Amino acid sequence: MNYTLVVNRTRPKISYILKRAPPWKILDPPLHANEPHLPRQRKRPRRFEEGTSQGFYHDTPKDYYRQYYFEAIDVLVNCIQERFDQPGYKVYVRLESLLIKACKNDDFEEELKFVCDFYKEDLNESYLRAQLPTFVLHFQEVLGVFDKISIFDLKKYFCSISDSQIAIIDEVKKVMQMILIMPATNATSERPFSALRCVKTYLRSTMCQERLNYLMLLHVHKDCTDSLCIKTALNEFVDSSPNRSNISAKYGIA
Repeated sequence: MNYTLVVNRTRPKISYILKRAPPWKILDPPLHANEPHLPRQRKRPRRFEEGTSQGFYHDTPKDYYRQYYFEAIDVLVNCIQERFDQPGYKVYVRLESLLIKACKNDDFEEELKFVCDFYKEDLNESYLRAQLPTFVLHFQEVLGVFDKISIFDLKKYFCSISDSQIAIIDEVKKVMQMILIMPATNATSERPFSALRCVKTYLRSTMCQERLNYLMLLHVHKDCTDSLCIKTALNEFVDSSPNRSNISAKYGIA
């Protein structure tokens, strides 16, 4: 995507886009907007003037909007680079590449060295190196996949084998667990913090931590919350106390 944006940041490209666009007055449906035109030329305030040179003004609407087109492309390219050039994302890529390259029988020494140096005591390099060939042979035997391997194939493999088989490749299992629990972006981890203000408002400032944790779980995992049977939860609440059992009736479940 980044390469596509950079390639499209050229004068011929925007000229081609404008040439292919339909005439403004025959758009169907109409946009209910004015035809593109140059804004009124405004002189900069004297306090912002530097030197005696005259200000620059575009000659045509095409030149004026070309500048905004290039600015939009530059912002997108910088945002993408900032998103994917993070140190944590490089660690995530190395973890995934280690298992995928091993399954494809490619050289994975660089990834193995990087991962073991980064996690240090969390992984035993000698055990992991010895377990990878066993993991590869069993993976190919169980799934029969030799090329175009994805992280979903690896997840499917670990879900299909028994606990005793996983114990044989416990170091490989640790690598897989790190891949699954590490967020590729910080959007997931930021979402609970933005939801916290919705749950713990200024009127609920005295809420205890235990109740807040339970409410946050219900708020963040709304798909699971919506699937709960309210009558079953109410019956469990009534049965949990002898007092409530004596004064409250149970709800019938259809």
